[in-house]
Amino acid sequence: MTRNEFLRSLRSLVQYHRSCGVAHYRNSASLRAALGNLDGLIEKSHQELSPGLPAAHTQAAQPIAALQAGGQINALTELAGEIGRCTNCPLHQSRRVSTAGFGGLQPKLLVIGDWLCHTDEHPALQDEIFGAAQDRMLAKMTAAMGLEENDIFVTNIIKCSVAATRVPTAEQVNACAGFLRQQITTLEPELICTMGTAATQALLSTTASLVQMRGRFHAYQIDRQKSIKLRPTFHPTYLLKNPEMKKPTWDDLQAIKRQLGTS
Repeated sequence: MTRNEFLRSLRSLVQYHRSCGVAHYRNSASLRAALGNLDGLIEKSHQELSPGLPAAHTQAAQPIAALQAGGQINALTELAGEIGRCTNCPLHQSRRVSTAGFGGLQPKLLVIGDWLCHTDEHPALQDEIFGAAQDRMLAKMTAAMGLEENDIFVTNIIKCSVAATRVPTAEQVNACAGFLRQQITTLEPELICTMGTAATQALLSTTASLVQMRGRFHAYQIDRQKSIKLRPTFHPTYLLKNPEMKKPTWDDLQAIKRQLGTS
């Protein structure tokens, strides 16, 4: 097995665990030893790909990036575990899966939707964020924008799956707000796209309708000194029911593409 095949197999295994509901792994001596061996494998790969560089250079540069990525992975993994155990509001009582989100560790674009709905006929699955059909639509949209999988992180304002017959209250949205804010500060995306009325109103602290807010960029304020540009648009669930609104949604995504400078 080649190194690339091994890494692809490792990724597939993690995705399988995730689909089974495994949100994090217990820290143990054997796991640390395995990660140490993997670090050595990656370092060897770097040296083979860059034979002209001094050994000191390849050994110094790789651990810094690894530590940064490792810190993000740990922070997001711990946060996903907290989300899965959250009892901050009554929604946890009917939760079937949690939607911490997935995507690249240094995304250009953070996509934030409302919540994942479940019914008896269509139970929510662990790897869904907006819903099966909705996630497929979003994947096609972002691919058409020229974005790779690692360029995007997708999540919801409500982290529990919600029965289709319920609409979360403002208090329940606020109960999840801390999780979302931690994700934003950890990921530090270049730009945010909110999909849906609830996500847009929550992040921009407004009661204005989505129709009033979309079509232009807004500022999501992280603190007094720092903000991130935010573009609201329609949610894929709405687009599945109202296909005529795909054109204005695509206009919003094209504006995001220009802002990001993607080809």
